[in-house]
Amino acid sequence: ENVAMPHPLVELQGLQRKVCKQIPRVADNGGEMRDPLTGDQIVGELCGNDLIQRGYSPLELVDGTGSLTPEEYDQLIYDLANFLHYTADPSRLERERIGIYVLLFLAFFFVFTWLLGREYTKEQH
Repeated sequence: ENVAMPHPLVELQGLQRKVCKQIPRVADNGGEMRDPLTGDQIVGELCGNDLIQRGYSPLELVDGTGSLTPEEYDQLIYDLANFLHYTADPSRLERERIGIYVLLFLAFFFVFTWLLGREYTKEQH
């Protein structure tokens, strides 16, 4: 709300609104608070940053405002992020492929180096 940069994919995702949610309260020991008589969870209403700190989203999609379902939108963003990661460094795939051969060469070379070192120490004794 009232930010300078617009959301470029708002038509795909849809509009979001701030919500408050009923969340189980946390005891001092980190567990959920329960009513001692009934054993039911004690819940409290949290909004904004308090929801974020507890691991919940303070935003909720308004139904019918986006052209994609939440699952389709999440997949689209996942694919977009992977594509941007690849385009940031396209030579990474080649380096990973070559790296396997380098490690195999070093392992092979280590065996001969170890055998040569064993021969050198044999002559010293």
